[in-house]
Amino acid sequence: MPDLIKVTGKQKIGSIEFTGIEGGFGEGKKAMLVKEIAEIHNQPLGKINERIVKNIIRFKNGVDYINLKSVIPQKDIELYGFTQNAWNRLAYAFLLSERGYSKLLKILEDDKAWEIYDELVDNYFNMRQVQSKLPTDPMEVLELTFEAQKQANKKLEAVKIDVDMLKNEIDLSRNQKAQLSKAVRFNCMKAVGGKKARAYTLYYRVAISEHWKEIKDYFEVAAYEEIPKLQFNDAMELAGMWHPSAELALKIKKANTQVELLDEVV
Repeated sequence: MPDLIKVTGKQKIGSIEFTGIEGGFGEGKKAMLVKEIAEIHNQPLGKINERIVKNIIRFKNGVDYINLKSVIPQKDIELYGFTQNAWNRLAYAFLLSERGYSKLLKILEDDKAWEIYDELVDNYFNMRQVQSKLPTDPMEVLELTFEAQKQANKKLEAVKIDVDMLKNEIDLSRNQKAQLSKAVRFNCMKAVGGKKARAYTLYYRVAISEHWKEIKDYFEVAAYEEIPKLQFNDAMELAGMWHPSAELALKIKKANTQVELLDEVV
């Protein structure tokens, strides 16, 4: 015998209306009548039943389908939307589980059928009825309140941990930004020959721009502040290896050489 089958009333998913049924395939499991599946897919019930019977070897009784003709009493047939005459004419009154429905779709091979299936699975088969019993005893209420607070504190702590981890993954700290900026300025000052060098006036800012561009390109960020904290040491190491481009180095050399020649002439 299958698990207890019960009708939960009319269900409506979008424009689709059908009889909601639970049980038969496990407690709380949703099921659908093949006669209503036929209506939803705009196909004759006899044709759908025929396809199931011809492929019955692919369906497992009690897991994929149940023949209601053998499990529900005559007095209940109206609950399932059957008239007495229709019930008498039918050889099969199939009820399908979600698994059984998906197998039927493979047999039907209809694009529209798959669209309907997606909607039914998302909004019917996977829907769970929430049944809650509110406590009336004061101690039970207090205990429930404490438990809820404890769970809330756990969630807050988990969020805090996630935020801390996130902070370690994004954006350099103020101190790290200061260190990296200082390293870049030092490298560029050294490259142009110091503040007293002629190249300082001409190319110090050019060197700064070139240096930062190399760092941003390496870490694929729009601004150096976006370099992840965990890559700060890599950024400092990269800065330590920086040298001006060959073109800039030549310009710096020419600028400073011209000053030296002027000094010799004087």
